[in-house]
Amino acid sequence: MVRGILARFDFVKAESIRWSDQPVWRLTGQWKPRELVKLLPDQKEAIESGQAADLDKLRQHLPGRVVVFLLMQEAPLLFRVEYHRAVTERGDEPDAPTSKAIATLQLHDVDLNVPIDPNRFIYNPGQLMFEDRTEAFLKSLGTKE
Repeated sequence: MVRGILARFDFVKAESIRWSDQPVWRLTGQWKPRELVKLLPDQKEAIESGQAADLDKLRQHLPGRVVVFLLMQEAPLLFRVEYHRAVTERGDEPDAPTSKAIATLQLHDVDLNVPIDPNRFIYNPGQLMFEDRTEAFLKSLGTKE
């Protein structure tokens, strides 16, 4: 999931806020232009020239932006992801939100640095070919040398 978010969104805003009385980072991401071109091919020229895409033309189930929440610790911990879509009807309220979450994933009761039985991670793909890229992924995140 994290890899998919990083591949598709550029994070353009980072804010330090409080969540349930804990300090957290709130990161807001917008679609990478190359991803928008795939999703909105009719707007390819405008997107590639740096113009804002009309995100209302995205398929209904797709977000216009992503908001990621990280607990501030020694190593930040992702605990919530919100996929937002623009709100078109805001009524007469000047402070009405400009977007709403259309899907949310929140992690609860996360235990860190506890022993895990290695048998929980046994994967038998049968005859399917696979490649374990865990170490390469951890290196790409800067957590391994």
